Amino acid sequence: MTTYNVSELYTEVLDAWTILYDRDPAQSERQWINIGLWDTPGIDYETACDHLAGRLYELGRFHGGDTILDVGCGTGTSCRLFSDLTFASEHSRPQIIGINITPKHIDIASRLTDPAVYGDSIQYIQGDATRLNMFDTDRFTKVSALECAFHFNTREAFLNEAFRLLRPGGTLVMADILIKPITPTFDKWRKVFPEKLIRPIFEKPSEYMAMPIENQITATQLQRSLENIGFERISIETINAQTKPFQRHYKKKMKTYLRGQRPEWMPPYDKKHISAFKRKMDFTAITLNLADYVLVKAVK
Repeated sequence: MTTYNVSELYTEVLDAWTILYDRDPAQSERQWINIGLWDTPGIDYETACDHLAGRLYELGRFHGGDTILDVGCGTGTSCRLFSDLTFASEHSRPQIIGINITPKHIDIASRLTDPAVYGDSIQYIQGDATRLNMFDTDRFTKVSALECAFHFNTREAFLNEAFRLLRPGGTLVMADILIKPITPTFDKWRKVFPEKLIRPIFEKPSEYMAMPIENQITATQLQRSLENIGFERISIETINAQTKPFQRHYKKKMKTYLRGQRPEWMPPYDKKHISAFKRKMDFTAITLNLADYVLVKAVK
C-alpha cells in the first residue's frame, strides 16, 4: 500500500469491519465505516455511527430542497440516512450525490440504495474529493464529509473545491480528525531539522492512516485555512469524550473475535484482511489519544 492509497486500505479492511457490530449489518444495510459518536451509555456500534451522522445532519440543517454532495460517502450509508431523516421530517427527499474513491464501496452503495425507496434522489460517483471538476461551480447547497477529510491529498485541496462547489450561503459540515496543539507534527519539526531527515519518520505512521502528513493540523490551523479560503461563520467543536469509548469497544470486539467467539452470522475472515484491519484499528486507537476529533461547520 502506498502512503496515501485510501482505496486499497479500505478495500482490505472492509469485510473485517463487521467485527465491530453486535448484529449482522446486512440486516440493517448500515455498513458504517467510522468511529461513531458514543453520546449515550450502552449504545452499540451501529447506533453510535447513526448518532455521528445524525449530528452532521443537524449541523447542516439538511432539508428537502437541498442538493447535497456527500464526499467520502463509503458504502452510501450516510447518504441514505440523510435522506431518511429528511423524509421523516418533511416527507420529501433532498438530491444527494455521494462520491468515494474506492470502487468496491460505490458498488455496495449502489446495490444497497433501493430505487423503489429513493427513486433518483441519490446518485453515486467513484472519484477523488480533491478533483471535482465534473461539477459546475455553485452546484450544491450543502457539502458533507463524514470522517474522511484527513485522508484527502490534501484536505486543503478539498476545502477549496468545497468552497467552489457551494452556492453563496451554502454550508460545509465535517466530522474530522485533527491534531492536538501539543502533538509533535512534521510541520513543527521541519522548522528545526532537515526535511529529508524527518519526513520518513512522519510518513510511516501516516501510511497506517492513509493520511498525508500535510493534513496533520490543529483546530486553529483549520480555522485559519477555512477563513483564508473565504468561509464564514465557522464553528469547530471538539468531541473527544464522545468518541473515546470506541477504543474500548474495538479492543473488546477484537479480543472476542481472536478467541474464536464469533456470532453465527460472522464468517472467519481472510487473515490478510484481519491483519490490515487490526493494524489500522490499533493505530487509530493510539492516534485518538493524540488527536482532536471535531465537528466542523462553515458557510460560504
